[in-house]
Amino acid sequence: MEPDELEPPLPPPPPPQPIIEEEEGERMCRYCFDGEEEGELIAPCACKGGQRWVHLECLRRWQRMVLVSQPTHPMFHGDDLRQQTCNVCKQPYTCEPPTRHDLMRSFTGVEIASLVDVGCIIAAGEEFSRELEEQLDGMPPYLRHASSYEHWCRSAYVITGVQDDDGLYELTLDTERSLERLREALGSDGATVSLRGKRLRATARGSLEGAEDIGEALAALEAPATVVLVEVNADGTPTPRSCGDDHVAAVNVCRPLPEDWDNPRSRAAVATALDTISTKFGAEWREECDKVRLVHHVGGPCDARSIVRCFVLGTGGARGYSIVESLPDAMLLAARLAKKASESRDLSQGIGPGARVRLQNLATATDLNGVLGVVLDTARGDRWKVALASEDGTSRIVTCRPETLVPETSSLYGHPPTPIEQNESSDDDESMDGGIEAAPPAEHGAPITSDATPATGTVLCFWGDARWSRTQLLGEIARGHWGMCRAYARDVHAAPDQRRSGLEDRLVFAPVTAMTEESIVRARTQMRPLREQARLAAQGEEGAAEDAASPRRASDASNEPPPPPSPMGSP
Repeated sequence: MEPDELEPPLPPPPPPQPIIEEEEGERMCRYCFDGEEEGELIAPCACKGGQRWVHLECLRRWQRMVLVSQPTHPMFHGDDLRQQTCNVCKQPYTCEPPTRHDLMRSFTGVEIASLVDVGCIIAAGEEFSRELEEQLDGMPPYLRHASSYEHWCRSAYVITGVQDDDGLYELTLDTERSLERLREALGSDGATVSLRGKRLRATARGSLEGAEDIGEALAALEAPATVVLVEVNADGTPTPRSCGDDHVAAVNVCRPLPEDWDNPRSRAAVATALDTISTKFGAEWREECDKVRLVHHVGGPCDARSIVRCFVLGTGGARGYSIVESLPDAMLLAARLAKKASESRDLSQGIGPGARVRLQNLATATDLNGVLGVVLDTARGDRWKVALASEDGTSRIVTCRPETLVPETSSLYGHPPTPIEQNESSDDDESMDGGIEAAPPAEHGAPITSDATPATGTVLCFWGDARWSRTQLLGEIARGHWGMCRAYARDVHAAPDQRRSGLEDRLVFAPVTAMTEESIVRARTQMRPLREQARLAAQGEEGAAEDAASPRRASDASNEPPPPPSPMGSP
C-alpha cells in the first residue's frame, strides 16, 4: 500500500427515511411484475407506489448481476452503491445484502469452495491459458515480462498458506513527502482515510504505539515512520472480518529454472542462508547445508525477488515433502536427514533422503514396479522408507530393499530461456536478473534427463508466489479461469513437464453461469467435440491393445484357421 493511493474518506450515507404509509393498489414486484403468489413481497427501501415492493429473490438476483459486472480483484471493487442502496430513492436497503464471498461461493459451488485449503492445487484452465498465450504472442518481449500473464499460462499452484485477515494495513512512510500525502488524505477526524473504497483509521500501533490522541500524534509524526490502519465502518466501529477476507498464498510448480541458473540475487540469498546457519549451528552444519541441492522455481508474481517458500523433499510423511518458509530452515532440515542417513548408508549412488526413485524387481507387489517415489528415511536393516507418488493419488509409505530402488532419471530442472529471451533479460541487481522472467512453463519443452548424483538432500526454492483473498480467488474460478483439485504427491515429485498435464482428469471447474467469461464459454463449446473425439480415439486404442494381449485372440491368429464364411443371407 502506497500513500498516493489514499484519499479522504467519503461521508457516511444519510440515515434511512421513514416510510410513510399510503393507500395503494395491487402489490407487485418492481423487478418481475409478479405478485404475492410468486413469493412474499417486502419493502426494502423508502420507495412508494409501484416501486415499493420486491421479491427478496429478485433483489438478490439484481445484486448478483451488479457483482458480475465488477472485476474480481479487490483493488477495483470500491463502493458500488447499487448493491447496497436503492437506485431510485437512494436509501440503503433495510435488508443486509449478501456478502461478496457468499455470492461467489454460490457461483462456484460448495465443492470448489471447500478446496481452498493448504495442500490443494489451483491450475489454469486450458481455455484461459490459450487466451493468455494469444495475447502474449502479440506483445513485444519487454511487455510480456512486465505483464503477469507468463505466471498464469499452463500453471499449477500448490496452496502453501491460508491466513485469517485481521483488517490491518501497514503503511511505511520513508519520506516527509509520503507523510504529508497521508496528512492530506485524512478526514475531518484527523485519523481516517479511504483506500479503494474502504474506510481506514490509524491505530495506536507501529510508530503511534501508546498514543492517546491519534490525530495529534499523526500531526507530530516524523519520517521515517510506520502507521498501522484498521478497516472501519461508517460509524467508526471495526469492520467484522469473514473467511472471505482470508489471504490465500500458492506457488507455481510448473516453472523450474535451469540447473545452471545463477545470478547475483540467488547467490546472495544462498550465501545469507549459509551465514545464518553458520552463526546458529556452526561451521560443520554450514558445510553440510552447502551440499544440499537447490532447485529454483519462478513461484509467482508477488514478492518475486525473494525466496518465499521452500519444499523439502523426503519429509512430510506420505506426501513426501514439507512446506518451509525460510531457506536456512529448509536447507538445515534436508542436511540433517542426509547426514543421519550417511552414518549408516552409502548415499553416493543416489539413494537417500529426498532422492526420487523408481521401484523395480518386486516379486510380490508387482503392480508397484515402475512407480515413482521419494526416499524418506532409513528403515530396519538396510531398507529404506519410500513415499509413493502413484498416479491414482494413493498416499502410501512402503519399505524397500536397496536393490529394488533405482534413481529417477527425469530431471527436476527446467529448460534455459531462448537466446532472444536471455539477451532481453538484464543482468544487474536492480531487476529480476539472469532470465527468470523468461523461464517457460515446463511442458513447453522436451523432458530433461539427469544422471544419478549423491543423495545430499533436495530443496525446491520458490521465488515469489501468487496471492488472493478467498473471495477474489472464488471470483476468478467463477469466471472460468481456474480449476481446483487436491494435490497428490506426484504433483510435486513428477518431472516438471508432467505436473500440469497430470491434473487434466482431476480438475474441477465452476459450472457455466452469468459469471463465466464469454470467451471461456465459447472456447469450451468449440473444444467439446474435439475432446469427445480424443476420448473415443483413446478408448479405441485401449481396446485394440486389450485385443492384442488377449490369449484367445493370440491363438486365433497363430494356431486356428479362420472360420468358414457365413451362408448367403445369414447375418
